[in-house]
Amino acid sequence: MDMNFLEELGLTKSEIKVYLSLLEIGESSTGKIVDKAKVSSSKIYEIMDKLIQKGLVSYIIKSGVKYFESAQPNRLLDYISEKEKKLEIQKEKIKKILPELELKKKLSNYKSQATIYKGYKGLETAFFESLDLLKANEELLVIGIPNRSEISNRFFVKFAKERQRRKIKSRATINEIARGELQTLKKNLYSLKLKYIQQTMPAAINIFKDRIIIFPEEKDEIILFVIDNKEIAESFRVQFELLWNQDVSTYHGHNAVESIYDSIIENTNKKNEILIYASKPNDKRSSEYNIEWQKKIAKKAKNVKLLYYGQNEINNERLKKVNQTGCISKIYPTSQNLPISTIITKNEVINTIWSNKPTAIKIENKIVANSLKENFNILWNQNTFVVKGIKAIENIFMDMLNYKQIDFIGARGYLIDKSPKFISKWEKLAIEKGFKMRNIVDKEIKGHKITRFPFAKTKYTIPKEYAKLSVIWIYGNKIAISNWTKKEPFAIIINNKEIYDMYKSQFEIIWNMKKFK
Repeated sequence: MDMNFLEELGLTKSEIKVYLSLLEIGESSTGKIVDKAKVSSSKIYEIMDKLIQKGLVSYIIKSGVKYFESAQPNRLLDYISEKEKKLEIQKEKIKKILPELELKKKLSNYKSQATIYKGYKGLETAFFESLDLLKANEELLVIGIPNRSEISNRFFVKFAKERQRRKIKSRATINEIARGELQTLKKNLYSLKLKYIQQTMPAAINIFKDRIIIFPEEKDEIILFVIDNKEIAESFRVQFELLWNQDVSTYHGHNAVESIYDSIIENTNKKNEILIYASKPNDKRSSEYNIEWQKKIAKKAKNVKLLYYGQNEINNERLKKVNQTGCISKIYPTSQNLPISTIITKNEVINTIWSNKPTAIKIENKIVANSLKENFNILWNQNTFVVKGIKAIENIFMDMLNYKQIDFIGARGYLIDKSPKFISKWEKLAIEKGFKMRNIVDKEIKGHKITRFPFAKTKYTIPKEYAKLSVIWIYGNKIAISNWTKKEPFAIIINNKEIYDMYKSQFEIIWNMKKFK
């Protein structure tokens, strides 16, 4: 049997011999193992220790003597899996430091062409001398601004002010982690256009025509590398445009996702409309953050609209909180829930999953934003809906409680029969809210629970034939027309004040009749 592949897993030839020998002879002291494996007796304990560390051998002590035994052969698969996990961890570590290693390599290629500047005076000299290379309306590009010290932040505010005075344009990509630093504040940008990136760059690369200033993160001191090379400048310019024109970015974790939401507030004004397909956050921090964010964005934007999917108790409560923030909210009456919250601004779309570790995907594309905006407005302005299933009818029952009273024509209590647990809970809520119900039915429904609610009034003035027809719900400014088919119930919901008034008048006429004619 060819066991050479075990060497590729990291076992030495001696370890392979000892392991295979133990498999054959079973539990044994070192004497038999040495004879069988034909390894040096002076090395046997060292070999055993390494096999034990790898989980391939174990031992027990009997009468002061160690007896070794091999692990089950399938332990080799576990050993391979552990090595794979370690390799994945090492791979991720290498990925993180790759930009820094690549930068070091790039710098080493051009050391002979680089001028090194140190300290604050060097920072001033390098940047203001390079600014002299640009004329009005020419552009300075910056890749990957990292965290900066306070002294460097103050310098770049002063530098930006001078750059604007000279009418020199500038665009910069900046590490997300540096958001909120002094030089990134709106009042200090001085016409600088910023785009945040999730990638962490170890140094800022500033491109002045054919000159590059490489300014690494400040660890012990300020140090800069200035290179005059047209070819290098052009390669970095191409890299900048690739980053700048990147449409899709992904953000993980509370801090990263919240920073994206905060940037929406920063970039919003009274001319902007913010549209949101809202979903339920899954943890306390996310819930509290969303409410505070809604208060802030409502003060900045022209208006903020939130559309919730699903007419249920949770969404009803959320609607009350949202309306207190100054935002406008609606519920789209469906039994489905949205797993993703989507924010649509003028030029971008942000999809967020609010889990214990939130994830957001930002799409910077005006065409996509406009398309979703049109879809949102169609749903927002829709006033007629068709819903199906018991859950949908339950949702209408929950919606009724927002309006204090409902009038029914022909309600025979099908949901009460099908969902007694739900109705029990719903009845308690209705009593708490001081809810009222009026129902006009035929005599056969007498004694049913729908006629015995403490808040219900019933008149038995319509013929039995009405039982086979639609049930009409009249509440709020809505009309729901429901039917129970063989497979499932369905309802048509019309949200229209004029139609509501017509049905309301019809109800009052029938309610006040002594007998249906």
